[in-house]
Amino acid sequence: MHCSGLILTLDRDPVIRATTFECLERWPGLTLGERTEQRVAAALEAEHATAAIAAVEGLRGCPGVVHVDVVFAEVSAPCAAEDSP
Repeated sequence: MHCSGLILTLDRDPVIRATTFECLERWPGLTLGERTEQRVAAALEAEHATAAIAAVEGLRGCPGVVHVDVVFAEVSAPCAAEDSP
C-alpha cells in the first residue's frame, strides 16, 4: 500500500473551486482534509507507487487544480512472516 500526503492548490475563482471540490470528493483513494481558501490537504491511498504517481498526474490535470505538492510518501508492505502459512 502506498500513502501520500498532498497539498492541492486550487483556482482562485470560487465557482471553479466548487466544481473542483465535487470532482475531488469522488476521486478514488483520495481523502480531503483541512481547507483554506485556495488550498486543501489530502491523503491519497494507492495499491503501489506506480498507481500513486498516475493518480497525482491525474489530479494535476483535474480542472481547477493549479498545483499538486506531494509532501509525504509512505510505502508499506506485509512482512515475509505474514505471507507464510
